[in-house]
Amino acid sequence: MQKQTWDPSVKALTAVPQTLQMMSDKLDWMQQLGDAFLAQQKDVLDAVQQLLARADASGNLKSTPQQTVTKTSTPPASVPEAASAAARTVYTIEPAVPDQYYVPIYNPSEVYGAWPYPDYEPFYWYPSGYVPSGVLSFAAAAAVGWAIWGSADWWRNRVDIDVNRYNRFNRTDIRNNNWVHNPTHRGNVPYRDANVAQRFGDQGKQGAREAFRGKADAGRSDLAKQGKAGQKDAAAKGKSAGKSPANAKSAAKSAAKSAPSSKQGADAKKAAGNKQATGNKEAARSKQAGSKQAAGSKQGAGNKQAGAIRQNAPKQKPAAQQPSAKRNVAPSTVGQAPRARGGASLASGRGGGGGRGGGGGRGGGRRR
Repeated sequence: MQKQTWDPSVKALTAVPQTLQMMSDKLDWMQQLGDAFLAQQKDVLDAVQQLLARADASGNLKSTPQQTVTKTSTPPASVPEAASAAARTVYTIEPAVPDQYYVPIYNPSEVYGAWPYPDYEPFYWYPSGYVPSGVLSFAAAAAVGWAIWGSADWWRNRVDIDVNRYNRFNRTDIRNNNWVHNPTHRGNVPYRDANVAQRFGDQGKQGAREAFRGKADAGRSDLAKQGKAGQKDAAAKGKSAGKSPANAKSAAKSAAKSAPSSKQGADAKKAAGNKQATGNKEAARSKQAGSKQAAGSKQGAGNKQAGAIRQNAPKQKPAAQQPSAKRNVAPSTVGQAPRARGGASLASGRGGGGGRGGGGGRGGGRRR
């Protein structure tokens, strides 16, 4: 929790979960009360004392095992300015057991009597599962330790800080015991009162700028750390790369050893190829010689046959000396092969595929 950027007052209230739950359930009331306190701090504290006086008059403000009620009209010596002020009665409520708080639960209309402001009726809050057991009841005890460091100074109408408890709980070292509003923790929520906005508006902007600078410095620090880490990785890679020549040298030696074997294999392939080519050439020459011999034999046989036919054939007269005869000429047969028409249909195929995928999620928590 100490790592959170919350206001120290909010961190302190985490020790009393019932009070924090009530504030969370009534956010509008809490903001209105806060704005009223910033604008009219004295008037708000005076109004609390007036309500305590009404409860006392109704007989509903008493000491119990959970709380100790004190009523006095004499200011303490530490507040000399109160002695000269108008006489008044101040009520103080403290835990009966130190550092053990009980949150009171009651109906304001019953405890304070008739409400004097009908346009602003109070609300009656109680925790879940609560079963009333009278006009005034209490929630379970809360052990607060060092968390509750503030108390109301009713005589001077301000909130005092126990610096020892504050420093121990928040792990700081402040010296000022007077509580003041820190506009940085308000964020972008505007002030309702113009005077309050004028008092704290510029401080809030300045605080926001300082907070931004702090985050920016932290971001630059992270980037610097990442840069150093990247340099270390680069140096490690460079060192590893420096060892690689030895590996290259080893690979070169292995390649050199395998080179003779490769050369022998290449020579063997070359010799086999040359031998095969020589055999092919000789076979082609033999085939060519055989073809020439066969052609010569055919030519000789043809010449002999032609000579025998000429010797045995009767002598004929020339065509001009023969009687004219009607010459029958067989019509020439023109053969035309039928045309073959064939068509190959081109099949075109178109294919397409598409997919769209999307995912979205929205998450949120309702503020209460």
